[in-house]
Amino acid sequence: MGMKGLDDSGGKKPDGVMVAHGMNKTKMGTWLDKVKASGKKGGDEISRDGDTFTVKSKDGDTIMFAFKDASTAVIVIGTKATKDGLATVMKGGSKLATSPAFLDMYRKTNTADTVWLLVNGNSAAFNKLGGMGMKPKAVFGSIKVTKDLTASLRLRLASADEAKNMQKQLAPMVQQASGMFDKLAVSAEAADLKINLSLSNQKLLALAKMAGGMAGGGPSGKTP
Repeated sequence: MGMKGLDDSGGKKPDGVMVAHGMNKTKMGTWLDKVKASGKKGGDEISRDGDTFTVKSKDGDTIMFAFKDASTAVIVIGTKATKDGLATVMKGGSKLATSPAFLDMYRKTNTADTVWLLVNGNSAAFNKLGGMGMKPKAVFGSIKVTKDLTASLRLRLASADEAKNMQKQLAPMVQQASGMFDKLAVSAEAADLKINLSLSNQKLLALAKMAGGMAGGGPSGKTP
């Protein structure tokens, strides 16, 4: 998944490209053909042009997708959700593939884990970090979910000195929070601030209950 414009500034909606593996091209087409009528009743419009599908919601959002092969769907939303936009995405050729910075981060990310991500530091999602004196150039890493949870994340900062200073600033907080994790380690490697953590199933549930209580779910941790 690649997204931009998530800050919702000026009322603009985000643009995005997603690749979904394991979808059955034939079954998906058959299913969408069947739900056209029910979608129309709810104000949505589903159309098909060969192997290209378009879904227009009653709110004005458009999603287009086509299959690269029998089980790989390429999905576009926002300004890319046009016939030409989808065709361009399907051809590939992203400049990221030749970006040394992107390739360096990609190589340091375990893409075999359950979830992996690379986020541009200019994203509005990191605005609050600025108040902590931290302005990452990028955030990347992966999360592996089995019965337990492990995560390996990196914040790429402007310099190695900035990474070391941030590690020192966070040390008291890390020590205070370490009891909630089976492992919580923050270290500096060149300009990267590395965060490695692991949570057993038991501690993960306890943390979820705590978060539920803070959200107003009460002692049981169940949200209303």
